[in-house]
Amino acid sequence: MQTVLTKEKSIDKFLYDQNATEWQQWKTQGATEAYFAVYGRTAADCQVFSATGNGAPHGGLMAGLVVKFKDTSASARNYRLASTLLGFGPRDITFIKLVGGVITTGTDTGLGPQSVIGTASAVGSTYYFAFWQNRAFDSFFIAYDLPAFEAQGAAENVNQRMI
Repeated sequence: MQTVLTKEKSIDKFLYDQNATEWQQWKTQGATEAYFAVYGRTAADCQVFSATGNGAPHGGLMAGLVVKFKDTSASARNYRLASTLLGFGPRDITFIKLVGGVITTGTDTGLGPQSVIGTASAVGSTYYFAFWQNRAFDSFFIAYDLPAFEAQGAAENVNQRMI
């Protein structure tokens, strides 16, 4: 997390301040570590997360954030708070709902009882979002312009690493 914040500080002071404040709140709630990764079909797709990016990947992109907490109860409590970190959070599900997408919650997601996934198509792009709590971890996963089965499989692979 510190690497992401350090890079942001030199590029976008406002975004840095927001994310640093959110991360401090998460640490107060028991977060101890966080890992953020972006995978794109092309380097240009990964650029959407840079200062020069326009926020619209064209060839497919996955972004994941996994936050480790001091224990399972802190992780579960934070999941129920629906907090935002690095832009991941409840507004992703709100977006899916607004564009008429499908929302699945709980064990039907395949990610456990404290989970939500959403899929939608809008403006010619497909979106997949997953947010779940497993043991001492809260995880967020977003995929753009990828088949839903690929996105779901990637989220399940992340989840398996926590078991």
